[in-house]
Amino acid sequence: MTREFIEVLYSNGLYNKKEAARQYSRHRLFNIISSILLIERKSARNTLVNLLVRYKIQIDRTLCIACGTCYSLNPAHFEPGREEKSSVIGGKTDENSSSGTFDDEEIESAKEAENSCPASAITIFET
Repeated sequence: MTREFIEVLYSNGLYNKKEAARQYSRHRLFNIISSILLIERKSARNTLVNLLVRYKIQIDRTLCIACGTCYSLNPAHFEPGREEKSSVIGGKTDENSSSGTFDDEEIESAKEAENSCPASAITIFET
């Protein structure tokens, strides 16, 4: 590919062989840098989207079996409450339910706790 590219530049009379090789190097470097910037831009956009996600965690405490899986996996959002049943940290909790709204980067960790709950007592949704 390198030789073909240089030959095309040279045969079209655009550059001598040395300059054609230099142009190829610039072309490759430009492509590499463009790829890196594109990847970083996508990563930054995903991080920004995660920062802006607002979500609500609800726990049906009548279903909770007090196994501790959720607060073991995600102590930033879950804690043991009365009778060791799970509660949402900083949320509203009564005998039957607990809920709270968050807008942090921990939604994936909260979803992991939701998926790991053996009683399916946790529900997470974006608001």
